[in-house]
Amino acid sequence: MKNSKASLFIILCIYLCSDIIVIHANKKTNIYIAYLGDRPHDDHHRIVESHHDLLASVVGRKEEAAKLMVHNYKYGFSGFSAKLTEAQAKQLAAKSGVIHVLPDLGFKPQGTRAPDYLGLSTQLPHNILQRTNRGEGITIGIVDTGIWANNSKAFSDEGYGPIPARWKGKCESFGDFDASQHCNRKVIGAYWHRKGATARGFDPNDVVEGENASPLDFHSHGTHCASTAAGSEVSNVTHMGINYGTFRGIAPRAHLAIYKPCFNIKGSANKDDDCLFSDVVEAFDQAIHDGVDVLSASIGVQHNHGNDIDNFLNFAAYHAAMNGIIVVAAAGNLGPGLGTMGNTSPWHITVAATSMDDGVSVPITLGNNITLMGLATRGTEEIGLKKLVSFDNSIFVNGKTFPSGNKTLVEKLKGNVGFFPEFSKLSGGDRGTIDNLYYSVKKVGGAGVIVDVIASNGITYDEDRGKEIGPILVSPEVSRQIFAYTTLCNNGCTVNLAKPQYVPAQASIRTIVADFSSRGPSHHTPIIIKPDIAAPGVNILAAGSPINKMRNKPVDNGWQISSGTSMATPVAAGLAALLKSIHPHWSPAAIKSAFVTTGVNTDPYGAPIFDPSAKFGIAGPLEIGGGIACVNSASDPGLIYDMQSCDYINYLCGVGYSINDIRSITRNQFAVCPPVKQLLMNVNLPSIGISGLQSFLTITRTVTNVGPTCSTYIPQINSPPGTNIFVSPNVLVFDENVRQITFHINIEKIGNIVEANAAGSLTWTDGVHKVRSPIVVLS
Repeated sequence: MKNSKASLFIILCIYLCSDIIVIHANKKTNIYIAYLGDRPHDDHHRIVESHHDLLASVVGRKEEAAKLMVHNYKYGFSGFSAKLTEAQAKQLAAKSGVIHVLPDLGFKPQGTRAPDYLGLSTQLPHNILQRTNRGEGITIGIVDTGIWANNSKAFSDEGYGPIPARWKGKCESFGDFDASQHCNRKVIGAYWHRKGATARGFDPNDVVEGENASPLDFHSHGTHCASTAAGSEVSNVTHMGINYGTFRGIAPRAHLAIYKPCFNIKGSANKDDDCLFSDVVEAFDQAIHDGVDVLSASIGVQHNHGNDIDNFLNFAAYHAAMNGIIVVAAAGNLGPGLGTMGNTSPWHITVAATSMDDGVSVPITLGNNITLMGLATRGTEEIGLKKLVSFDNSIFVNGKTFPSGNKTLVEKLKGNVGFFPEFSKLSGGDRGTIDNLYYSVKKVGGAGVIVDVIASNGITYDEDRGKEIGPILVSPEVSRQIFAYTTLCNNGCTVNLAKPQYVPAQASIRTIVADFSSRGPSHHTPIIIKPDIAAPGVNILAAGSPINKMRNKPVDNGWQISSGTSMATPVAAGLAALLKSIHPHWSPAAIKSAFVTTGVNTDPYGAPIFDPSAKFGIAGPLEIGGGIACVNSASDPGLIYDMQSCDYINYLCGVGYSINDIRSITRNQFAVCPPVKQLLMNVNLPSIGISGLQSFLTITRTVTNVGPTCSTYIPQINSPPGTNIFVSPNVLVFDENVRQITFHINIEKIGNIVEANAAGSLTWTDGVHKVRSPIVVLS
């Protein structure tokens, strides 16, 4: 059992941890990390004491253990690091309760943490990044605001081979777009699509603000997305005075094809007119022709109108999928409310946005010489040594307004740093309220603000106000430590706020679902569980356009930080490109299934994905679908839920299309709508949506074995509250003659009430693979 747990921990590190380089330490001693599993309880002091006791059992005395101890991991999981000899490390590893002991490893800072956060280290030899030569030979289409590749190392084609022979597209000069400067073996296609806008009376040469009729990016959004998906590796990236180390896209050797249907339009009353559906459909059509492998579409309506299936983008995406193109689309930025989801058709991979475990950190050194870490929301300058003044929530009027007219408070704050340890209880920690507090403090002459926020790493970094540091956000745990100090130092409290620095892989930073990320279910087809997966989309560093209309997201040295499901989408598209490279014959549905059923529901340190807006604070299927995409696991999913033409027909029947329309859409003259009530529930998706449960319901799924030929799978069922679920057959046996098996999911209602949007899961396992399907019983 211990060996299997150790293997699981090693796999978790390989899949999820950061870029790793071994540091050659002294031969006699080294720093070793002991992993002890989940926290046994929430008493952090007792956990630390248990670490010291355990280490003392190896080194002889608690005093010696205290000298050797380096770190205590007590929040996301239990473990510690210590200076040990190799023999002591082996002795520690043999102790009861110790899952594994690993030598300490050095972490190389990354410009965008996303590749390493997702297990795509350049140093580990066996992950999918290396097995696919970083996505070489795969073409990702970007449907967005164009590209600015000139003089950007992120779009270098150094070391590239020839353009794929199957590529039918072109990258030619047009207008101000000079192919000799922007096109190469990396950027192999570039188009602009504005016929729809012209037909509606918009002249792209006259009324498009700061634009011209060409693939050039005057907005920066498209350039950012393109480099996020497939940007080439660039070292020593500095942005707004902060060094982020090395940048690389998710599939850094993939090719890019740019399709620009989105412009900045002067005089347009509706912001959705920036990307007209007709022009987007043309972009999809062109991409199908050109032969892209993956389409990344960080676009969508910003309001709910009409049936989602009735918008042309979904049909364009359907045809792209039928041509073997993986379509990756943004969930939307209308969160955190439920039912705000966009791009809900079953042929999309719809992506939600999460944060990561990195951040621009500010070292906070208290007067007792204890240094803690906070997160900066902007700026690069240090505040330095100041007096620290603590305030409770009684100073706020009506729970919101800081009373700047109070002379006593003004005197206390003038030239000092204000500390607000209970602010998250008052405000919920939203960015706008925090900024209002900060500017109130600055208005009365305060030097800075430290404020506790439940989920500070979900707040986007804003660099629109120069080098001045904005409010410094701290976790509740750090806030408690600062508060404990202020209760002892009375009026002599001081704090030194040092220069912000980028720090990747911080165990104290929880991964959360971004507040803006749209949640399911869809109003139109709630039974199709969306989103499908999640990917990092908060504070993503990537290339930008020097002509940038996103004024609150400046481009500096050719780089830009942006947040949104728009940023999560190209991350997922890059992952899809890697998976397509290793499984070129898998259908888009198979690739989606692999991502959904292997999604990760915990962060790299074992803590659940956090969602402040969800019940109990834990993200579920309506927030992150199957979980954060893990391409290494998806490359070997064991079983897949593939989709055949009958599934798409059943879907179209279920949403109300006539058989004649369906035959036209699918070009299947034999299409027939079956007389089954649960058509949408029976679409062979990797997620399971249940609707209309009265007492008992049965739905079906079919799985295809893509693992070892002879395999036996048994179910692990987590029934949603208020239900009992069992499957038949309850064992799936595959061999040379049996590659696909259809099974039934039987759902029984227990009691009179089923909780609204109750969630659970069905996992098929052969002891190696875990094929997990999220389940939601819809209200």
